[in-house]
Amino acid sequence: MNDSVRQTAQGKDDPRTAVAAGIVKQFTDAGVGLVASLPDNWIAQVIEACDASPGLRHVPVNREESAVGLCSGAFFGGTRSLALMGASGVMTIVYAVTKISYTYEVPLPIVA
Repeated sequence: MNDSVRQTAQGKDDPRTAVAAGIVKQFTDAGVGLVASLPDNWIAQVIEACDASPGLRHVPVNREESAVGLCSGAFFGGTRSLALMGASGVMTIVYAVTKISYTYEVPLPIVA
């Protein structure tokens, strides 16, 4: 979906679109190069803004643990990354975080 169609569908004056753009700007200003996201209605505008950002590589994943693995691999490859998911997804990644991020001291910003 191109930007003009997306803006028409959401309403170009929708404040959520501006907030999402501001959040993604913070990501890029922090040097984040990769965002792994799990679809969620609560953060849909942020996911769309990540997908549209030329400064980010957005990778949709099908499980929260996949986001942990992908972000950990990006770290070892020299790319700053973060996992973007709904709040309930945080509860499902405890094992992956302790086995990968904690064991190997991988920084993993999670936005939920």
